[in-house]
Amino acid sequence: MNDPRRSKAVVSWNGRGPGHRAALAFTLVEVLIVVAVLAILAGTVLPAFVESGDDARDSALKHNLKVLRHQIQLFAAQHNGNWPGFGGTPAIVHLHSYSDEAGNISLSPSPSHPLGPYLPPTFTKNPFNNAYWLKASSNPASETPDHEMTEGANVVGWFYDSATGRIAANAEGTTSEGTPRVQL
Repeated sequence: MNDPRRSKAVVSWNGRGPGHRAALAFTLVEVLIVVAVLAILAGTVLPAFVESGDDARDSALKHNLKVLRHQIQLFAAQHNGNWPGFGGTPAIVHLHSYSDEAGNISLSPSPSHPLGPYLPPTFTKNPFNNAYWLKASSNPASETPDHEMTEGANVVGWFYDSATGRIAANAEGTTSEGTPRVQL
C-alpha cells in the first residue's frame, strides 16, 4: 500500500533533511528582521499621528479664538462700544458677570443687570496649556508665548488688549501652515 495520503515522512524546512522535526522557535535572524520591519513601519506611521494631534489642537485653538472674539464683540456691542475690561474692571470679570450698559457688574441677573454673562466661569480654554486666564497686553500678537506663564496664581491662556478688544493665544510654535499660534 503506497498511499501518499498515509505517508509518515516528515518534511523538514530547517535544512537538516528528512526525519528531523522542524524547530518550534524562531531564529535570532528572523526575530531581528521582524523587529526591523516593525521599526520602519513605526517610523513612518507615528509622525503622522503626532502631527494629527497638533492639527486637532490647532483646530480647537482657532475655534476657541473665534468664540472668544465673538463674545468680546457682543460685549462691546451691548456696552456702547466699550471692550471688556473698561472702567478699571478686569476683562475676565466683565465676561463672567451680569452687567448693565454702563458696565456695572452683578453676580446674578436682575432687571438692572440684564446683560451677560458672556462666558461660563471656566470659559474656553487654550488647548495647548489648558488655561483660560486673560492677561492684559497692549499688543497680544507680539507677546512671547510661554505655556507656564502665570499672572498671580493663574496660568495665562490668552493675551488680551482691553483698549482694542484684540485677543491672542498663549501658545508656542507654529501651525502646520507656518503661522505662529500667537498670531492666529
